[in-house]
Amino acid sequence: MSGTPQLIFTLEGDQGQIAANFGPYLPIQVAGTLQQMLDTIEQTETSVQNAMTASAAATTDAANAATSATAAATSASNAATSESNASASASAAASSASSAATSASTAGTSAANASTSAQQAANSALTVATMAPLTPTTDNTLSLGTSTRRYSNMYAVNFQGVASSALYADLAERYQADCYMEPGDVVMLGGEKEITKTNSAYCPNVFGVVSTAPAFKMNAGAGDDSTHPYVALAGRIPVKVVGKAKKGQRLVSSGVPGVAMAVDLSDVTSFFAVIGRVLADKTSDEIDLVEAVVGAK
Repeated sequence: MSGTPQLIFTLEGDQGQIAANFGPYLPIQVAGTLQQMLDTIEQTETSVQNAMTASAAATTDAANAATSATAAATSASNAATSESNASASASAAASSASSAATSASTAGTSAANASTSAQQAANSALTVATMAPLTPTTDNTLSLGTSTRRYSNMYAVNFQGVASSALYADLAERYQADCYMEPGDVVMLGGEKEITKTNSAYCPNVFGVVSTAPAFKMNAGAGDDSTHPYVALAGRIPVKVVGKAKKGQRLVSSGVPGVAMAVDLSDVTSFFAVIGRVLADKTSDEIDLVEAVVGAK
């Protein structure tokens, strides 16, 4: 129905009745005195107006309800989308956690493998350390190292075999000294310990010279250089000499403790006093080291 509804009143019959129509749909019969009919008409108009107002309010409420329903549907859709996104994020987080757990497991396996490898290496080293001595299949055919690719040092308790070369040039042995001695000092048996420095010229008790770097070290475990110096008994070695010396002269003890002097053969009264022979000339009178052969007469 469009437009504004109208009340149409008509007078019907000889009874003075008025027929009121609300448009074509609402016939209302009124009767009575004119005042009563007017009151009825006014009441009817008021009722119709109230109905129209209520209808408009209902329409507005319906529109608002529809808007609210649309908003609610939108919120529900947004909530569903958020839930979907949250589910996807949770799934991604679960995947990341699973990957991290897999990586941790792999790292643990690698660490376990490394530990196993280290243990195997230790076992192999122990096996090598405790295995039977290396034995060649044939005699006198194999070499350990070469002339250009040599080992630095070799340590053992006993060496048995044939040596054909040595780095240094004297045969020496440790003896207990009654004082600190330096390389080149001339010594004799005696003193408070096993050896002491010579203290007189032409001493017949001369025994040897403290070695600088022995080629062959005997009695090596007896002590150290401060208490048990190596005494060269034979071979090439620097010797403390006072005064001039010529190559080939004999060395005997001098009056300076622990120091030798060079003499000619004609001056030697006993070969027991000869320490060795000079290998290089010395032109100064001061005490200095001279290369000599100990033990040569």
